[in-house]
Amino acid sequence: MPGTYHLKLTADGKSYESTVELKEDPRLHVSEADLEKQYQFVTQINGRISLGHQTINDIRGLRKQLQDLRDRLPKTPENKPVLDAADALDKR
Repeated sequence: MPGTYHLKLTADGKSYESTVELKEDPRLHVSEADLEKQYQFVTQINGRISLGHQTINDIRGLRKQLQDLRDRLPKTPENKPVLDAADALDKR
């Protein structure tokens, strides 16, 4: 969105600050309401992509826990139900 923004970059323990003014592209004829709708749409898409990434990371973490459980439990008859349940959950 057009406007004046405050920027802050922190790297290697040092901070740098500045302001920047974003202006509308004079070649485009777009209303502020349309720009706002586009911004909200892109923000919504970004949120869903982030949620997808987080879900993938959660699944990977769960699979790692299941594999660690399989590695720790001896393959004995009394552990078979737990190991089978871990396998079934991993497949889902």
